[in-house]
Amino acid sequence: STHALQGIVFLLLGIALLLKEKKSIFHYIFIAFSFAYVGGSYEVYAFFTLLLFVIGFIYSFIKKKHSLSLKNNIYLKGIIIAFIILILSSFISFTAPGNQSRLGAVIQEHKSDLSISISSGFFDFDKGVFLQKKYLVGIGLSSLFILLGFNLKNKTNSANKQTIKKIITIMSFVLLLSFFTILVFQHFFLYDSIIPSRGWVYSSIICTFLFSFLFLCFGYYNTSQFLQSLLKIIIPGTVLFILSFNLYKQYNYVSNYTSEYDKLVATLIKEQKKESNETVYVKELPDSGMLVPMDISDSSITVPIRDILNLKYKIEVNK
Repeated sequence: STHALQGIVFLLLGIALLLKEKKSIFHYIFIAFSFAYVGGSYEVYAFFTLLLFVIGFIYSFIKKKHSLSLKNNIYLKGIIIAFIILILSSFISFTAPGNQSRLGAVIQEHKSDLSISISSGFFDFDKGVFLQKKYLVGIGLSSLFILLGFNLKNKTNSANKQTIKKIITIMSFVLLLSFFTILVFQHFFLYDSIIPSRGWVYSSIICTFLFSFLFLCFGYYNTSQFLQSLLKIIIPGTVLFILSFNLYKQYNYVSNYTSEYDKLVATLIKEQKKESNETVYVKELPDSGMLVPMDISDSSITVPIRDILNLKYKIEVNK
C-alpha cells in the first residue's frame, strides 16, 4: 500500500541523513521526523527497524571499535536521536487506543485456539508467501540490471570483489532478518494468524534490491559476447511481456469486479425499496485485482455500506 511505501521512503531518507558527515540542525529535524514516521507507520516495520539499529550498533561499536564519544564520532548524535524517536513513536503507536482495540479483537478471536496455535510450532506461516506474485514480478523486473552491468563494465575499472561480497552478505542478512521479524511478530502479537500482505512490503523491496544487485554483478562479470547479445534481446522482451500481461490481467480483474460491484449496489437498493427487514443474501464479489476489495463477509466493512445506502436489513454472503 501507499502507506507502507511511505514508511520505506522515510526510512531510506533517515538512513541517508544519518550517513551524512556534516549535519545541520535541519538534518537532525528531518532525521527525527523520518524515524517518527517509521515508528508510527506500522508495528512490524518499527520492530524490524529497531532490530536493525541494535544489530548495527553492536557491530559498529564492538566489531569496528568505533568511539562512543559524541566528539569523536560524527554519526553517534544522529543515531541516538533516531533511536530514541523511533522507540517513542513505536510505543505511542502500539499503545494507541485504536491499535489496542484491534489487538484485543485478535486476541479474543484466537483465544479458543490459543493452545493449538502455540503448540503448532514457531515457524508455522503461510507457505505460499514466498511464491507471491510481487516477488516473482520484482525478480523479473530486476533482470534489467544485467543490462546495466554490461554497460558499467565498459565504463568503469575493475570492481572490488571483496566489497561486492560484503554488500551481498549484508543484503541477504537484512532480507532474512525481515522474514524473521515478521514470523516473530506474527507468532507473539497476532497469535499465529496470517499477517496482512502489507506486512511483507519491506521484505519484497529488500528482495528486489538484492536481486537487482546480483543481476548487476552477473552482467558486470559476464565475459560471453554471445550471451550478452542474447540477453539484450530476451530481457527487454521479457520485461515488456510482464508489464503488458499484468496490465491485461488487471484490466480484466478490475472490469469484472466493478461490473459485479455495480450489480450488487443495484440489488441492495432494489431490496431496500421493498421495505423488508429480512436478511438479504448476495454473491461474493470476484477478485478485485489491485483495487481494495469490499469484503461483504466482514462486518466491519458491511456496516458502513449499510449506513451509506441507508439499508434496513442485514447482508450475508451465499456460501
